[in-house]
Amino acid sequence: MNGRLLPALFAVVVTACGGRATTSGSATVRPSCRAGAPGADQHCGLTGNVDCCGWSKIPGGTSNRLNNPKLPATVSPFKLDLLEVTVGRFRAFVDAYPASRPKAGDGVNPHIPASGWQSAWDPKLPATRAELLKTLHADIGNRPCPAWTDQPGPNERAPVGCLGWY
Repeated sequence: MNGRLLPALFAVVVTACGGRATTSGSATVRPSCRAGAPGADQHCGLTGNVDCCGWSKIPGGTSNRLNNPKLPATVSPFKLDLLEVTVGRFRAFVDAYPASRPKAGDGVNPHIPASGWQSAWDPKLPATRAELLKTLHADIGNRPCPAWTDQPGPNERAPVGCLGWY
């Protein structure tokens, strides 16, 4: 994969989880991180004192893939979540589904044309909320997905798992 696409793909994931991001002043706020949203508080991480929606700036840069100077890869600066998406934050995405599905161009890197969500990927997503819930209860490699529950519960701050890339 072209190393320059990584931030664009990451942005698609971040934008898609919990719906459309909005800008408030200089800060971008994802709906799943609004105050009072499940799993969007300051009590995540192993010690329970990490911002569930915290992120770190990654400076970007160029490196040689496979240590080969003929294979340079450049990654633009981007923001990376400190933690995996919580069950509570993903619940906001599920509750709004299918309206929360990414739209063509979501997560685009402004430096890479056509790098955002592609409408050709739409068929890979469940068509309805009921179909999405069914995938959250599916066994993955004969292992059930234990963190997800249809109703809020004790796992709201746990990482959601068993999700495909799309």
